[in-house]
Order: sequence, then C-alpha cells, then structure tokens
Amino acid sequence: MTDPHVLDLSAAQRSMWFGQRLDPAGPAYNVGEYTEIHGPVDPVLLRAAVRQVVDATETLRVRFAADDETVRQIVDADPHHDLPVVDLTGEPDARSAAEAWMAADFATPFDLDRAPLLRYALLRLADDHWIWYQSYHHIAVDGYSCSLIARRVADAYTALVAGAPHTPPPAPLASLVDADEAYRTGRQQASDREFWTRALADRPDPVGLTTRPPGVADRFLRRTGHLPEAAGDLVHAAAAHAGTRWSRVVLAATAAYLHRLTGARDIVLGLAVTARKSDTELATPGMASNVLPLRLSVRPDSAAFHLVSRAATATRDLLAHQRHRGEDLRRELDWPRDGRRFFGPVVNIMAFGPELRFAGHPTTRHNLSTGPIEDLAVNVYDRADGHGIRVDLDASPAHYTDAELDAHHRRFTRFVEYFAAAVLGPGTPVGRVELTLPEERTEAGLQGAAARGSGTTVPELFAARVAAHPDAPAVVHGERTLSYRELNTRANRLAHRLIALGVRPEDRVAVLMRRSDDLLTALLAILKAGAAYVGLDPRAPAARTRRILAETGARALLTDPGQPTGTYDGIVPVVTVAEDPALATEPFTEPFTEPFTDPRVPLHPAQLAYVSHTSGSTGTPKGVAVTHHDVTALAADSAFGDGAHTRVLVHSPTAFDASTYEMWVPLLNGGTAVVAGPEEDMGATAVARLTERHGLTALWLTAGLFRLAAEEDPGCFAGLRQVWTGGEAVPAGAVRRVLAACPGLTVTDGYGPTETTTFATRRPCPPGEPVPDPLPIGRPLDGMRAHVLDGALQPVPPGTVGELYVAGPGVARGYLGRQAATAERFTADPYGPPGARMYRTGDRVRVTPDGELEFHGRADGQVKLRGFRIEPGEIETALAAHPDVAQAVAVVREDRPGDRRLVTYAVPTEGSAPTPEALRDHLAGHLPDFMVPSAVVVLERLPLTANGKLDRAALPAPPTTAAEPAQPARTSQTPHEEILCALFADVLGLPHVGPHDGFFALGGHSLLALRLLGRVRAALGVELTLRDVFREPTPAGLARLVGTGPTVRPAPRPSARTAQGEAPLSSAQRRLWFLHRLEGSGAAYHVPLAVRLTGGAPDTVALRAALADLVARHEILRTVYPDADGIPSQRVRDSARPELHVVDPVPESELPQRLAELAGAEFHLADGIPFRAHLLVLGPEDHVLLLVLHHIAADGWSLDPLVRDLATAYRARLAGQEPDRAPLPVQYADYAAWQHDVLGHDQDGHLAHWREALADLPDELPLP
Repeated sequence: MTDPHVLDLSAAQRSMWFGQRLDPAGPAYNVGEYTEIHGPVDPVLLRAAVRQVVDATETLRVRFAADDETVRQIVDADPHHDLPVVDLTGEPDARSAAEAWMAADFATPFDLDRAPLLRYALLRLADDHWIWYQSYHHIAVDGYSCSLIARRVADAYTALVAGAPHTPPPAPLASLVDADEAYRTGRQQASDREFWTRALADRPDPVGLTTRPPGVADRFLRRTGHLPEAAGDLVHAAAAHAGTRWSRVVLAATAAYLHRLTGARDIVLGLAVTARKSDTELATPGMASNVLPLRLSVRPDSAAFHLVSRAATATRDLLAHQRHRGEDLRRELDWPRDGRRFFGPVVNIMAFGPELRFAGHPTTRHNLSTGPIEDLAVNVYDRADGHGIRVDLDASPAHYTDAELDAHHRRFTRFVEYFAAAVLGPGTPVGRVELTLPEERTEAGLQGAAARGSGTTVPELFAARVAAHPDAPAVVHGERTLSYRELNTRANRLAHRLIALGVRPEDRVAVLMRRSDDLLTALLAILKAGAAYVGLDPRAPAARTRRILAETGARALLTDPGQPTGTYDGIVPVVTVAEDPALATEPFTEPFTEPFTDPRVPLHPAQLAYVSHTSGSTGTPKGVAVTHHDVTALAADSAFGDGAHTRVLVHSPTAFDASTYEMWVPLLNGGTAVVAGPEEDMGATAVARLTERHGLTALWLTAGLFRLAAEEDPGCFAGLRQVWTGGEAVPAGAVRRVLAACPGLTVTDGYGPTETTTFATRRPCPPGEPVPDPLPIGRPLDGMRAHVLDGALQPVPPGTVGELYVAGPGVARGYLGRQAATAERFTADPYGPPGARMYRTGDRVRVTPDGELEFHGRADGQVKLRGFRIEPGEIETALAAHPDVAQAVAVVREDRPGDRRLVTYAVPTEGSAPTPEALRDHLAGHLPDFMVPSAVVVLERLPLTANGKLDRAALPAPPTTAAEPAQPARTSQTPHEEILCALFADVLGLPHVGPHDGFFALGGHSLLALRLLGRVRAALGVELTLRDVFREPTPAGLARLVGTGPTVRPAPRPSARTAQGEAPLSSAQRRLWFLHRLEGSGAAYHVPLAVRLTGGAPDTVALRAALADLVARHEILRTVYPDADGIPSQRVRDSARPELHVVDPVPESELPQRLAELAGAEFHLADGIPFRAHLLVLGPEDHVLLLVLHHIAADGWSLDPLVRDLATAYRARLAGQEPDRAPLPVQYADYAAWQHDVLGHDQDGHLAHWREALADLPDELPLP
C-alpha cells in the first residue's frame, strides 16, 4: 500500500464528476452487481480477500476534491471499509429479502468527497447459498472493472481457503490517467477525430423507440431474462456462419429491431466499449469506458446475413477508434442540436472470461446497474456459467411504462432468435423476420363499423332523393334556391347535351367554373351522362390547366361566362354553361331538343366519377381516379347520418377533394348544398355571416383556416352543429377555444388523402369532453380498414409508429394513365378479403392505447401546407426548367413560430443573374398559387455536407425585411396608405413595409392574406376580398380599393392612448388587485409556464437580453400598481430588466417541488414588476426555463404570444443582433383605458342585460 497521493482526473472521470454534481443526492451513477455463491462461504476469509484486493487496487481507495480551479482525485492509504454479514436465513423468503435489502442499499448515493466509493456486503440465504453484494460509484469503476475486481477477489479467497500464497496484482491509477493524457496529447486522437468527423459528416438523425428527448433518470426500470438454449445455439451458429463473433449477431439484430419498429434506415446505436488497449490498461481497474455511435444501414430487403457482416465491419472500425470520448465528439461536431439524441438505444455486450468460482463453488452473477440511463440500454451477457445468453433491458421511467418495457423484452428476445435463424437461411431479408408477438398481430390496425347500404351510383342515389322529396331545397346560392326536381331537370338537359356532343361512359369532361348553382348542375349532368368530371382551378396558371386537359384526354370543357377559355380552343370543345338555353330556369325563347328525362346510360358503381389532381413528385400532377362507389360510400357513412349535415357549405374549389364532401354528402342524403359566392373568402366573418344567413349546420375548413378563425373569433361557428377540419395537424388549442365559445358544437378532425375519397378516419371532439394534445386522427370510417405496417408490410406492435395503409370503400381506382405510380401506391391488401386493395398513404402513425390513430409525420418528403398536399419535387422541377437556374431546392421553413412557409433556393447557371422576383413570377406562371413559394433565395451554391449531400439545416432563412425598391422609395401619400403599410408590417412580422412593397414578395401567403383582410376590416371598416389582395398586393394598390369596397361597421377596438401617464385598471385587473390586497399574493393568482430545454446549455447572456427585450416590447410586464386613497392605477416603468435566477443543480426527483416553490414566491404589485424568470439546471444538456407572471398581467391565452416573442428575441440575441420587429400597435394600458371609456358610458345598459339574462337563476344547482 502507498501513502495518500493526488492525481488528475481522466476524461472519463470528468464526465462522471459533472454528471454527479448535477444530481448529488441521486443514485443514477451507482454501478454494481451481486454474485450468488452456490456453496458454503467463510466470511472471515472472504473479508480478508476483499482487504487484499482493496489494498492493491487504488481506484477502490479514491475520493475526489474540488476547488475553484479544478477537480483532483486523492488515493487514500487505508480508508475504512467493511464486509458486513447479513443473515437472512430466518426470513420466509430469503431470496426476496436479499433483493429488497440490496435495492435499498443500492439506492443510496455516494459522497464523492469520502473514500472508498464502494459498499460490500455478504448476505447469507442458507448455509450453502450466499450472495456477495458489490456497489460502486461509476467515477471509480466501470463494467469491465467490476468483473476484473470480482475475479481477483475470487482468486484471493480461493487461495486463502487452500492455504496457498497469493498476492493480488498492484493496480495503480496513474497508469490509466497517464494513458489518457498520452492519448489526448498524441497523434492518435487527431486520427480518431478525423475518422469520426468523416463518419458523421452528414449528421445522421438517430431514432429511438420513444420520441421524448433523452435525459438521465434517477432510477430505471429493468426486465431481464435468458434466451432459450436453442435460441442461444442459433446465435452462436449464425456467428460461425458469418465468420464473426456472437456479439455482432446481437448488434445486427438490435439494429434490425430498431429499423422494424421505427422504419428508419440509418440506424445509430450507442455501443459501450472498454476504451482500453494496452495490457497495463486492461489489467487496471478504474473508470475508462466509453459510448460511441455505431452506424448501420438497414433496409427491409437487406439480407440478415449481410447485415451481420456490415455490423462486424462497423464494429471493427469503431473499436479501432474507441478511445475518442463520445462527449468530446458531440461537442466537436456541435451535433445534434435542439435536444435530439446522439444515438438510439445503448448496447452493452459483456463477455469477460470464464465462470467465477469461490474455492471451487460455482457462481451466478447478476448485474445491478451499468450506469446512468438516458433512454434505453440493452445489456447482453454470456457469463460462461451454463445459463446461456442473458438480456437485460434498462429503461428510463420517463420514457417507458412497465408494460411497454415488458413487451419490448419479450419481443426483442424472440426477435433475436428469429433473426439468428434468418442469418442461417438462404438470403432471408430483415423485413421477413417475424417481429410481433402472436397476440399483437391483430392489434396493429383498426376496423371501421360495417359499411351501410350496397354499392350504387351517384345518379341512382340522387334519383331516390328526387323521388322522395322533389320540392325540398337541394342547392342554395345567394338568393336563388333550386329544388331537387329543378336541379334534376337542369342536370338531365345538360347531360343529354353532352351525350349529343359525343360524350360516352368513362369519358372525362373538364369543369372550369366559379362557385355557383350552375357548377353543381354541371357536375351532376356529367355523372348522369356516364362521364367523369375533372375539376379545374380557375386560379391555376393556363399552362398547368392545358397539361391536365391533355393528360386526362377531356372530351369537353364546361365553363361559365367570364372565364378566359380562348387559350383552350383547339384542345377541347368548350361549352359555356350559363349561356346554354338548356339550362335556363325561365320559359325558353328559342326551341331546344334536350329532354327533361334521365338519360338512359348504363352506370355501374365501379365506373369513374371524377379525377382530382394532386402534386406529383416527378414534377407533374397526378390524377386520382375516384369511382361512383367511392363517393356513395362516403355519403352513406354513419358519421353523416345524425342530421348535422343537412345544410352544408360549399366553398372548396372543385379541383380539391374536400368539395366531394361539401356537395355530395348533403345532396345524396336529402340535404341542402349552400354554395358560397365566388368571391367569398372563408374567414371568421364570412363563416358567421353565412351560418346566420343560411342556417348552416356543418362545414369544412382546412386546419390553417380553422386556426385563423379560432384566433380571430372563436364564436364565429355558433349555430353550426359540426365543423370538420384537417388537411394537416389540427391544433388542439384552437379546438378548445372554439368549443368553449360555441356550446353544442362538435369539431371533427377529418383525415384522408385524395386517394381515399376525402376522408379515411375521423376524430370527433364533442362538447364537454377533453381535447387531447396532440389531437389524434381517430378511427376509420364505415367499412374502412387502417393498417399500421412496417417497410416489409408487416404489422407493427401496438403503440409503435409505422406507415398507414388504408383499405375498404373509398380507396380510389388509382392514378389515371399511370400504371407504374398506381402499382407503387395501391397494393394488394394481405389482411383483407380476396381481391382487396390498400393505399399506401406515406403518413406515419401509431395506434394509441385508446384505439385511435395518432399522426407522426411523413415517411417521405411530401408536405402539407395550409391544407394542400405538396410534393417539393414538383416545385423543384418547375424552377429548374427556368433557363437561368442550374439547381433548385424547395423546403418548408418555420422561422417564426406558427408560420410555416414554402421557400425555394436556386443556384443560377454560369453567367446568369436571375432575380428572386423573376424566378417567383416564373413559378407563378406554372404552378397553382398554393405551390408558389413565399420566397425565392438565390445562392451561389447549395450547402453540402462533407459527404456531398444537401445540408438542409444550413440553408439560410429568407430575408425578413423588404427588398430594396427598384424605384426611389417614397413615403405613404395618404392616411390609408400609411395605415395599410402598418397593417402589412404587423401581419408579416416586419419592422416596416413601404407603399409599393408586395405582400407575397415579402413572404405572405393566403392565410396571412385572410388575416390582413380582418385587420383592414377592423381598422378601416372596409370589406375587401382575397382576390383584391392578389390583384393589388401592395399597400398603395389596396389603398386605391378602400374607397370602392363595401363598408362594414368595424368592431370597436382599442387604440393607442394619446395621453400618457397612469392608466386605470381593467375590470379584470381591479378584481385581481382587490383579491391581492385582501388575501395577499399567493400561487392561486400566479401564471407559471415551465419549458423543458434539452440539447446544449442555453446561452444565459443571450437569454437575459431576450428577457429584457420581451419586457421592453410588452409594457404589461413592467407595470406596477400603486394606489392613492385605495384607488389603484397602473404605472408603466420606462425600463425594467428582469432577473434570470439560475438554480443549479436540481435533481430530477426534486423538480416538481422546486418548480412549485419558485412559482409560489410572492409578488409585490405596488412597486415590483409582475414577472420573473428562473433557469433550473438538471444536467449539462437538460434545463427548465420557468416563467412566472402574476394573473394581473397575463392569462393563459397570453402565454403563446409571450413565448413566441421570447423565442424570436433569443434567436436574434444568439446571432448578436437585436430583434427586428414592428412595435405593438396597442399595449394593455391602452386596452384598459378603452374599456374604461366604452363601458363607463353604458354601465347601466350592460347591467340591465345581465340582470335579465340571469333572472330566476337558482341559488344552488344540485348535482346528481
């Protein structure tokens, strides 16, 4: 034994030191095992053996001391330690008692300041059954060292029992510390860094079995068990067959398991390694282990044998560079960011020599912990003890439930066996290895209720409604109403006219018409003639329309007056519907020959009904061929059978499949289709007006329009029975606001690609029930089946994310004239009846425990934006067709929270210099408006990774300020121009906008345009339309239209105060001020918001500056509430800089308590601002930002804009800039003063209203 001496820490030890400092009272960094000894034990001799090994092994006598400069480890000469004997022979169940004793002791943390960092005990279960318990801190001992120490104790004990001389080998820590220092200053580290930088140059995006970001847990769940003997034999046989070690088979099986459960093809596992190479290092216990990324490419068609070979090669390369620390690698690569994981599950394979024997007695070793668990650890042992391969799954309880972990363990051990068998098979692919447990195979999909009615056609079903209620209103458009009889007669006449033109069954007839009752007449007539209609968008560029006409082979084009159809002459015969005398509603002034009767055209449910075009990845839109049976199945669904869809609003363009619901659900069920005017924009004002005017019962809005309406006026849906919304993720917060404002309303999330006839699943949110977040997409419609499958078309286990396939009525025939594309997306349904087909949606979903589908993004590059399906490839093809563009990329960005925008990047051809405006105009001439990007960014070259792939993360954000004008800038010339410039800037989030700056050129899109119209209506009292914004997209242009638009009575709104100084309190604030004075400040009136921040540590300097920016922007956050003679007022401080209190460290187990304490701290409203911030440090990459506001300054609704503004300011400060945003038009004090003025003049009137409304209200409402 040596005298006490001091050493530096190795890199591995420093990582453990910092981790423990973050949770000093937690046992997360405890490691250890226990060894069952099957035979008698002499406690005195075992204690002596332990003493010999501790004396020889410096890491077992180490402690750690820190000062302001550094941390050192001190090796003590003779720290006190013992081997207590715990006698459990008197316990009814000695084994259970032993496990309970060890669990309690293992949960006790170590004090790094005190040596030794170990605890041993000897548990007696019987005279011939003992347990040697070993617990260490991970800073002193790693998994390899546990086995090394155990072997040396066993050898010393065996020698003592035999009376043989034995001296354990000395193990000075300096050898490990010196080897680490030599590596870090030598050439090998540079070589290793180069290897890892090259291997991870393209920054892979590792996946795990959960979506939550990783974080160290203070405890973990465990499931353990051995592979059956036959399974273990298969693993060893597979290794021999592949010419490698058995551990490589297990690694390949783990990668295949992760691939099958996630669909990811670039798999990155964490591989635990000893990080020791020299004989000296291998002979010295201590902390040296490392975890590094093991990257494997896995596809469903990958042969299992070849995957094992790749795993062997990748592992060999990793082990050659295993000394480079994983934590250093992450810091050097600055990846991943935003709290994403560095790798998926950590695999630790341990096979450290032959079985231990204590004086000849056999043993069984059991691991207690291999170290901190961030997500999931797969620990695999082959102890050579005759029990075979053992598999432990350790999981964070924050990521997995007991049931989930149990299912994973049973599934994984079974999968390893089947995978090993596949390695021995003749090229068996990974996708064919059975994954699910037998009981899980029936739980991976959902089945809708039995389909209602038999297959029929649209004209047959419509004829039944005519016969039943001929005089009932079928279509309403403005002041005009058509009965079922009238609509039938008009459609019959036009159908006969089409037949006379040569239209035959399954011919396509294009329709280019604005919304009107004539439009519905035309569509019904086409179906009666046996043809299929092709809806065209009047707003689409003529080039795109010509292409669709040519591809569909349209026999005729139906249009209405005013449409520019001359460009289509010679391509297809044009019929102008409203000018055709066969459609007149008054007595005809000239003879006609078209009969009133139904055409005698044979129709079949499988006949084509319409073709709807979607964006195509190859650059050309695809025509989805939908049959009559698909349409009638939708109309007959029980979701629409409750009477809530008797008067449905028709406002979607016929080119989009939402119109199928809007027209045919009411008309084929005896209801009324209410057609919005052709210039009607679907904002909150229009919804409320049309609902009241026409008695609407249901309507459809895209998720973007729904969110916008919920923001502007959540009560606009009052009077409706149902609102269906979808097309992209439906915000749960918007649903809650609408339900709260509209009693009796049901909001339904309707999901379905065009290929499944509008809807495939639905998730109603009825009144009075909680709205989950995220909102699921629900369950299948009647007769439909939803399969959640992996890349090999095998069902995934319940709760696992897979790709959604939809089968049943509603699945379209395919893509018109595109056999290859049809075969790719429409496949045979192996889980349905013979001949059944299913559609591959490309959407990733999982089945929740409640039996609902939950959306988890796309499996490809397709995006949904403002309800429209967009293939970036189509935009890229169109942009690359410009003669001045060499390369093009299209992406969706969200540089402002909640504002997703389509942005394209163009690399010019050599010698050219196209402007963004010219390229955007080019796209506008070839693409529909929803596919025209908000911004085009011209780059010298596209950013690439070291592997030559596009680095999407490095694509720059488009400019956020108005471009330099081509002509000399001028200021606003009129008050209207000045107001509109301010409104443009506010909606677009820009500091300023000039009178000639274009709305769309500055990043605007259709949803923002609707928001602008609402602001114009409120500010100027003028009703403009979306078409006005497209026609005159500048403030100057719209200002010219202000005088011509219809005037509306603007809602009374607050404006900036002209008089500064103290302002009165609002009515809500007066109540809270009174309660504060009466009861004191308490947590009941505090509004806390805790945000988990994972990834790199926040920049506290930038965060403090961002908090100051937030307080400067929102006066309410720097307002105090003094009173004079008991009358309070609000006084805005000129400046206030909120403190950011950093709380370090906070154990995870204490987080809820600390948050509650900080949130409950008292506010002093008379002289202190009602806002404070805390940053709680849980780990090096795990923090919680706590914002606390007094209720007098904010409510729950306020948190969203506050957090958005804080995020914007933080991003700007990180970039060394000030946030560049337009000032707020009004502050809360302005609102309070406005409320005081408005309500103060009619206090009696308001009180009278509420006295009448609440008259005879019972004093108490007894609950059942």
